[in-house]
Amino acid sequence: MPGDTAALGHTVHRLAHNEAVNDHLHAFAALLTPEGRALLDEVRGTDPADELAVATRLRREHPAELVSAALGQARLRQRAVAKFGAEDAGRMFFTPNGVEQSTRASVA
Repeated sequence: MPGDTAALGHTVHRLAHNEAVNDHLHAFAALLTPEGRALLDEVRGTDPADELAVATRLRREHPAELVSAALGQARLRQRAVAKFGAEDAGRMFFTPNGVEQSTRASVA
């Protein structure tokens, strides 16, 4: 067991200093703020064909990272509707792998 604890500590330390992981965590945390939640509501239902124009407009008023995170989450939520229904998917947060690997609510 002591080796397992040391390995876990090393993994946590490595992840804490992994810039890509930290960027994702910061983007997710930003979506939980009032500004992030308002932006998620605003981009809900954005047609992928309009995404560039919407992103350009929103980046005039919001940080680019927050806009990107909100649009990405909106895309994931649109994909998740088939598995969870519009109401549940609209209030959940997803990762690409999470959407792909999730089971339809009716099956679970």
